[in-house]
Amino acid sequence: MRQNLIMKRTWWAAVLLLVLSVPVCQTVAQSPTLGAGSIVNGASFAQASAVNGAIAPGTIVSAFGTNLASQTQGALTVPLTTTLNGSSLTFFAGSSAFAAPLFFTSAGQINAQVPFNVPLNSSITAQVTLNGQASSPISVSVVAVSPGIFFNADGQGHNVGAIIHNSGAPTINVSNPAVQGEFVDIFCTGLGAVSPPAASGAAGPSSPTSNTVATPTVTLAGQTITPVFSGLAPGFVGLYQVAFQVPANAPSGFQNVSLTINGITSNVVTMNVK
Repeated sequence: MRQNLIMKRTWWAAVLLLVLSVPVCQTVAQSPTLGAGSIVNGASFAQASAVNGAIAPGTIVSAFGTNLASQTQGALTVPLTTTLNGSSLTFFAGSSAFAAPLFFTSAGQINAQVPFNVPLNSSITAQVTLNGQASSPISVSVVAVSPGIFFNADGQGHNVGAIIHNSGAPTINVSNPAVQGEFVDIFCTGLGAVSPPAASGAAGPSSPTSNTVATPTVTLAGQTITPVFSGLAPGFVGLYQVAFQVPANAPSGFQNVSLTINGITSNVVTMNVK
């Protein structure tokens, strides 16, 4: 599971949907199981017990457990389906059920989007079903926002954020630093409701874009910045995009970056500035 977890932390692996993976057959003889607190933000991997460890409608999440799928499978179409090879993840509020669109399933991990219409309260339960066998339900807390920034650990102590040059150049890293004064885009999840509303499992629209109802702020090297755009990334499911201008006085080198929305702060990632 350790290798799989690291692989899924890479933001482009988590959100690029049309992954033509070859199914790996696995024998499943038992019912699926989910551990307490095993559904986490798919970008930050914040635990349920963390300050920002709750989940929000529209968020990309990862669910960890055992016997969650009979084979490894990535989504092949958009809008996403709510069942992959007999596996499903469902949220329950009383007698109401909300099936989650699925990005990826394997025996130990499911990546999904929390449906936008799941109600906000702490009395929500979640359950995985595989070929008619259901796991025991676990409690999850659903809140308005649960920001998480996708990142990739570079092996040198930096959790390099999924941040790209707005001009379309490659991801910002040690060899492609951001430049003072330029516009860059953060890719994240968990920023909550958007307007106009988006359908669960559907790609974010491009015209018009679905902007976040609440406006986040960006913190870069201790400076607070108001973004010029915050909304669903066009063409992607559950992926949010926050565009901002790097301050002219931003210090050079790897700098800490985070998002704050409705008073909730995301995980801290790094961005290289020249």
